[in-house]
Amino acid sequence: MLKRIFIILLSALMCMTVGEKSVRADYIGYYDYDDESDYNDEDDYDDEDDYDDDYDDVVDYYDFSKVNKKYSKRKLSTDAKIKIKYKNLHMGKTHVLPIEVEKTGMYKIGFNDKTYGECSFCLVKESGENLIEKYNYNFSFNNWSKKLKLSKGKYYLKILSLCSIGLDYEAYATPLKYVKKATYKYQLSSCNVKKIRPRLGNGKWKTSNPQVIQIQTPKFSDKCIVRARKNGKAVITYTNNNGSKIRYVFSVKASRTYPVDRGNFEMNSVGGLEPSILISNNSDMKIKYVELKISFYNAVGDKVVNDINGKNYTNLKITGPIKPWRFKWYYWDPVFYNTSARKMKIESATITYFGNKSKYIRVNKKYDME
Repeated sequence: MLKRIFIILLSALMCMTVGEKSVRADYIGYYDYDDESDYNDEDDYDDEDDYDDDYDDVVDYYDFSKVNKKYSKRKLSTDAKIKIKYKNLHMGKTHVLPIEVEKTGMYKIGFNDKTYGECSFCLVKESGENLIEKYNYNFSFNNWSKKLKLSKGKYYLKILSLCSIGLDYEAYATPLKYVKKATYKYQLSSCNVKKIRPRLGNGKWKTSNPQVIQIQTPKFSDKCIVRARKNGKAVITYTNNNGSKIRYVFSVKASRTYPVDRGNFEMNSVGGLEPSILISNNSDMKIKYVELKISFYNAVGDKVVNDINGKNYTNLKITGPIKPWRFKWYYWDPVFYNTSARKMKIESATITYFGNKSKYIRVNKKYDME
């Protein structure tokens, strides 16, 4: 009898324990694993198309085969350099630049990324040998360059974008000792200046005729400012230690309306006319005074009169000194009042030099209102 009672109590206790565990499992997990609507293995894992799409943008950074642009062949030599720029090279696409090295020498190959993106690039000989290999490289907005010796022959520069937003890059190849020989031609009016810069580093500057073209900067510099003087021709020559030689041939033409080079005028709110005149001293003498006679014309070409004094002209006087082969702009407050004026005419100029030598010039040149 006692044995039967013990078995009944033990069975009841086991049922209570199993029931408690079941309730706790349902409460803690709060899931019904028999309900397929809450969790569907097939929807989340068995769709191969969705799985593959997640990896469509993965690019093999050794694979340069997807070429979407091939540049025309560029020549590289001691007197020829190469530079290319491109924006938005799509991810996984490659650019190829064929290079023909015409002369064996030391060269510098460089890249610059503008997008903080990653890329791979390489320089390959026609035989297939890799001279430069950079894979999965991030420029971080810095330049990358390498100096190496290139033998005469054909090469291929390849750039592969690994940048999801598109790669903006610059690539260049330049000789370490760049030799350039060229001639350029320019025309200048007297007293004007021009800045010339060959971008080949410091070098020596020389003028063939300082009476026509003067050098205004140190004779050993990377740039040169020249000033035109009187009529004629002159050659400015630049040379450097690498053997480069650049010739700048200048033709200088003196202003026919000397000493008046250019001019214009403005009108204020009450019809006051304010002239601006560029005076050039196209001579070897220093100017003391310049006296100008000017008049104004309306839109139909008739001379107008000054509303203040009724005269149809006015005189302007400039006090120097104005050094030889120099020029300067002069400005005036209102010297004439007429709201219909549209052009200014400089009729004549009287120049007085130091030493009291004077010269009268009939100018007869019109200038527009600003």
